[in-house]
Amino acid sequence: MTIDIRFTFRPIGTLWCQVGLIFICKEQLETGQEPLGLDQKTSSYLQYLFGRAFWGCEKGETLLLPGEERVRPHKLLLKGLGQCNNLNPSQLVEQVKASAETLANIEANDIGVRMPPIWGRESYAELLIDTSLTFARAWKAIETKGVRVGSELRLVYALDTMFLEEIEGAAAQLSNSFLKDPVLDASIVVESLGSRWSGMGIAGEASGLSESNYKLREV
Repeated sequence: MTIDIRFTFRPIGTLWCQVGLIFICKEQLETGQEPLGLDQKTSSYLQYLFGRAFWGCEKGETLLLPGEERVRPHKLLLKGLGQCNNLNPSQLVEQVKASAETLANIEANDIGVRMPPIWGRESYAELLIDTSLTFARAWKAIETKGVRVGSELRLVYALDTMFLEEIEGAAAQLSNSFLKDPVLDASIVVESLGSRWSGMGIAGEASGLSESNYKLREV
């Protein structure tokens, strides 16, 4: 199994992928913030569901929505994290693993990811590294159980431009982490700002990428 990890500075709602996976802190909805990378109508709908207690964004609570025409992912998978100021790393790991299982069950392996900076900007790069490794290992574990998950896993992280410096470092650290794992084969790409690439699917072409392309092992 190969893993394609990409970091883009485009909103998750603009990425062509099977599923847009959005991890959401309850505080984001309580304060009316919209750092979710979605259009105004979809964000307002989520706020409506939250306000009516249809979806409470509690830890582990999942909501699957159709993408519709206004967003490019075919589906949106919202993963509640509860109050993130009370969330510890081991709890987040469990939520990432659960998300991998959900995506495997709906046979999705081309995934856009939106992860909030739960523990602040200074630890965001480490958070993305841990999330990627957890997801990849969970996916491999699912595959070894005989579940058909496809030959390639693609994760495209939709990030804010304020994290550009952190992401360059994260990509290098992530490449080293995968090199230490004899089971996982991965490629890691950081999109340059202003590129026209918007995520074209596993079989698509990417243009305008920076030279921060950490190719690990050819399969």
